[in-house]
Amino acid sequence: MALGTPFTPLIRQRRNSTPDPATLARVEAAPQASPLDLVTAVLAPTAPIMPPFNGTSPAEVHTWVDTFEKVMIHHSSHLTAKAGDKHRASTFALYIARGTPAEIWWRGLGPAVQESWAQIRAVLNVKWVCPEPEVTKTLDYWRDFNSLKVTLDDLVRLIPLSTGGVRWGYRDWIDKVEAAGEASGSAPDVLIATVIASLLPADITNLVPPAAPDWPTFCAMVRSLLPETVKERVREAREKIAQREATALLLERTKEIEQRLAEQEQRHAARGRGYVPSQTPPPGYRPRDHSSSPRRQGDGWFFGAVPASNAPATPGRQRIPAQRPPSPTPSPTPLNMQRPLGSPAPIPTTPQRRPREQVPQTPGTLPGAVGCTRCGMGEHSQYTCMGKPLPEAEQRWREGERRRAYQSARGTYSAQQRTPHAQQLVDAYYYSDDGNSDYPAVYSLNDADEDDELDFVRGIAYGADQGNGDGVAH
Repeated sequence: MALGTPFTPLIRQRRNSTPDPATLARVEAAPQASPLDLVTAVLAPTAPIMPPFNGTSPAEVHTWVDTFEKVMIHHSSHLTAKAGDKHRASTFALYIARGTPAEIWWRGLGPAVQESWAQIRAVLNVKWVCPEPEVTKTLDYWRDFNSLKVTLDDLVRLIPLSTGGVRWGYRDWIDKVEAAGEASGSAPDVLIATVIASLLPADITNLVPPAAPDWPTFCAMVRSLLPETVKERVREAREKIAQREATALLLERTKEIEQRLAEQEQRHAARGRGYVPSQTPPPGYRPRDHSSSPRRQGDGWFFGAVPASNAPATPGRQRIPAQRPPSPTPSPTPLNMQRPLGSPAPIPTTPQRRPREQVPQTPGTLPGAVGCTRCGMGEHSQYTCMGKPLPEAEQRWREGERRRAYQSARGTYSAQQRTPHAQQLVDAYYYSDDGNSDYPAVYSLNDADEDDELDFVRGIAYGADQGNGDGVAH
């Protein structure tokens, strides 16, 4: 009978790889060397690189086991099925982390289970139950299909590709719509109607076919559209949107104008009605009557008597106050003797002013109040104008503008000093301190007598009769 350990077959099958002598001597010299440590020392150089097996959660455990089986296919491809099963079991023991729930579970297994990967996998499935995969329901697929809405900008956008080219946005969008529609499992008619009614913009029309034999054919027809056709449909949709926004803005402005006019009418109506008390007067109170005049009380009115209009009101009887005081009776005059006594005088009416004539101004000319009124250029007079005359209507309009400018400036201060009146010259001479006027002298004071100077001034101011008779200073 050959001597050896239970792990001798595992060591013999890896004859091509020699373990590190230092590692093997350290394991054998250890006081409590276990078979697991011996297998780890022998098979460590040839084990695949993977994270340790912790056994913390079922999802993590089954993910790790699936990855482990994929990796071990390459490492055990040259072995038989039985030898490969043992090889997987022995390699699995290398990845069990120390001090974790996986190590406690592993040490509780028997030797027969530890040497067979099929038994290890069966016990592992019982220990860590595989979670049920998340099944996507039909409603979720339908929700994803309805979320693929596209905008006008996305239809004509160029999407760069990794290969260096570009792709139109409507073709990329129809690919996503086709995949989501197939996953939803809905009928082709329902999918096509949903695309036209919900996924495409509401203002775009005649872009996709209204019907198709099946869903893939419809998507292929949309994918084969020319970029020029898509651009034209997008341009028409944008024009519709702009027209609708302009109409909405116009309606809003019209409503504001109507509301403003209604408020103005209410203000004018309230201003014309006069004073109206906002609260009902208390019982027994009679407001003052504007018509309580001694001349209107009739016979029998005397000093100290209570007029009928000022008598206390009877309970339960209230008189509505007058909206405005009555017009006083005018005294008879020759002008109103023809109308009945007491009738209101007619309100004089003035004819409405003729509206100003709106005349377009010729481009390149000066404003109406400046420049020549005949040609519209320069500062010369219309009587010496040699330029091309303007139309007759514009010439009349310019004359009116010049006249209105002069009338509006009447009575204002002018920087130009005007010619003083003759009386101002006399007053300035009499009341000045030095006897000289502040205005420019129109005569000389060097060779004339003072009396002759006064006669000369008076002759200029009031004529020759106020002087010595000849209006000349002697």
